[in-house]
Amino acid sequence: LCDVEGFQLVESECPFRELITSGVTGKRRLSIRTQGSKMIQVQIDVVPVISDRGHLCGGAMIIEDVSETAELER
Repeated sequence: LCDVEGFQLVESECPFRELITSGVTGKRRLSIRTQGSKMIQVQIDVVPVISDRGHLCGGAMIIEDVSETAELER
C-alpha cells in the first residue's frame, strides 16, 4: 500500500494495523502498485470483527478501486 503520492506506507500507517492496535476504523484513500508498476487509487474501509464476548478478534478490509473518481477530481 502507498499513499496517494505513491510513497509506500510504513507498517505503523497500515490501516489494518491501526485497527488491531488502537481500534481506529474508517475510510482512507490510498494507492496500490500493480505488478506492472501502475498505481491504482483505492478507498480502504477497515472494520472490526468482534467476538460473541465483545472482544476484538480481527478485522475486515474492504478495498474499492476509485481510480476513475480520482481522475475526475483532478
